[in-house]
Amino acid sequence: MKWVHTSDVHGRLLAREPAGEGPATGGMARIGAYVEACRREAPDGLVLTDGGDMLQGRPEAYYASHVDRSGTHWMADVMNRMRYDAACIGNHDLEEGHAVYDRWVAQCRFPVLGANVVRDPGDTPYFRPYVMLERCGVRIAVLGLLTPVVPYWQPETAWKGMRFEELTACARRWVERIRREERPHLMVALLHSGKEGGMVTPYGRENAARQVAREVEGLDMVCYGHDHLPDVETVDGPHGNRVLCMAPAPHGQAVCEADMELVLQGDCLTEKHLSGRIVRVDEKGGEAGDGDFETVYADRIAALKQYVDSPLGRFEQPMRCRDAFFGPSVFIDWLHRVQLRAVGAQLSLAAPPALDAGMERGVVRVGDLFRLYKYEDRLCVLRLSGREMRGILEMSYGMWIRQMRGPQEELMRLGDVSDGGRGKRFVHPVFDFDTAAGILYTVDVTRAPGERVHIRSLASGEPFEPERMYTVAVNSHRACGGGELLTRGAGIPQGELAGRVVRFTGTSLRELLMATVRDEGRVAVEPLHHWRFVPEEWAQPACRRDRKALFGNET
Repeated sequence: MKWVHTSDVHGRLLAREPAGEGPATGGMARIGAYVEACRREAPDGLVLTDGGDMLQGRPEAYYASHVDRSGTHWMADVMNRMRYDAACIGNHDLEEGHAVYDRWVAQCRFPVLGANVVRDPGDTPYFRPYVMLERCGVRIAVLGLLTPVVPYWQPETAWKGMRFEELTACARRWVERIRREERPHLMVALLHSGKEGGMVTPYGRENAARQVAREVEGLDMVCYGHDHLPDVETVDGPHGNRVLCMAPAPHGQAVCEADMELVLQGDCLTEKHLSGRIVRVDEKGGEAGDGDFETVYADRIAALKQYVDSPLGRFEQPMRCRDAFFGPSVFIDWLHRVQLRAVGAQLSLAAPPALDAGMERGVVRVGDLFRLYKYEDRLCVLRLSGREMRGILEMSYGMWIRQMRGPQEELMRLGDVSDGGRGKRFVHPVFDFDTAAGILYTVDVTRAPGERVHIRSLASGEPFEPERMYTVAVNSHRACGGGELLTRGAGIPQGELAGRVVRFTGTSLRELLMATVRDEGRVAVEPLHHWRFVPEEWAQPACRRDRKALFGNET
């Protein structure tokens, strides 16, 4: 038997960029070609699963969810065609809202699982908790579970009618029940939760795949995703049994594959040997991927290309996330301006959505904004005190920069993880590196964490008052507690965040950015100059050195 597992595809369907920019990495077209080759090798013994986050992140997914809602959702149609056996719901799937994921689940011809997503009020699972499969006489139970930290990332409207149980206790309860009632030969957990680490909340740990494998009796394999870190390892279960754990690369760049050598005698499984590996589908599928894919979906692809290639206006300056780490940048200043103008708030908080997304000056098309801002965050207005704003900024810069004790030291908090030829990466997620607009402040790189941010005044020149309440524009991820900047940084209890919300907008930030380009025609961003690193004679050379460590010699 063979098991193939995908996760965190984030809507990447095509082997080529939809606007004709050339080959794309990964994608379901390539995965489809690889899976079909696997089916030819094991026609009766293949299991295909997905670990969630299929519905968000690419123009293909957005177009299918929000633009062309006729017929079967494109993601459901593709997965049905590939004959998936089961999938787990992901947090970014829920981010799309009930209208999108309820439709997708209803149209999938395989179960979408989530045993710990419970109806509220009530105590029954919102999604199907598990499914029983059979291959070559072997009964296989597949249990699905979602990271329980969703309420920290998304407004309640996205998950209304649900509550989320802690992963390990829920898994233990369901595994015991399944083993008692179904008597499976193999027990597999399908998790949308990373290996370990991440946020720890009253709802439970964000990333608990390894914990589930170690502590839940009766599991043979854990297939997971969410943290975008491919991994295959075997860990000891609670009684010394060996549990195979595997996670693929995101965006369909690689799948996990397990070979299963199983021996049945009557109704007893007498031998089992599981071995896993990561398989790069880019290397298997070639540039074109599944050639039949483009034929089957020719009409949808043509409509998508027309949509993403639609011109919106023009950027008069480059818009690059990479500039945002070394001081005020054109893109982040534009994002601040759009947020403030859209909701009329006094202050704004914003972070780069990616390490290196961006585009040069020139014509802006719809597809460019998907590359520049990949998330479906909504805009929100919060009430925060001046003291809380400073706490947020202290925590943000604490994750972002080190304390410099000499002019030749590093400034950025970089790790030595090699990725794609680059030798350095930020230790913490860059989408938690908030800066503020509407206040004038400096960040002293020689000071210890908690003592760096000095706020001089409001941008208008009025005094900045620590005890005064301000209206602050933030994205929905931050407003719900994402990154813990509001809870740990500002010290606001998670249960009080909803009471700080003045309002959520009904449109995504990307849609606001698109509308701004469309309305203005030519976007020329006047720099805000609301903050800077000091002392500049230390910070500026350090920024140049760290920028080279991150991005190499730039042209």
